[in-house]
Amino acid sequence: MLMNAQINHGATNGYSSRCYRCNRMDSLQPCNFCEHAICSNCRQHCSTCNNEFCGTCSTIDYSSHIERTFCLSCSSQ
Repeated sequence: MLMNAQINHGATNGYSSRCYRCNRMDSLQPCNFCEHAICSNCRQHCSTCNNEFCGTCSTIDYSSHIERTFCLSCSSQ
């Protein structure tokens, strides 16, 4: 059985030719957690490790006066 990330691969860069969140086709990069292709509008930068993640694999912390984004690994630390 194939995982969704494996099914969506297929473009010349090894990733889907469309963003899996919004279906845009520009500036695709893999999420550093799930490896789905995500566009520049859907990418979130983790405040701790500074890697790029999709909205599903990141969380926003509203507990201080500024919003901070964390990946699932860093948010549990």
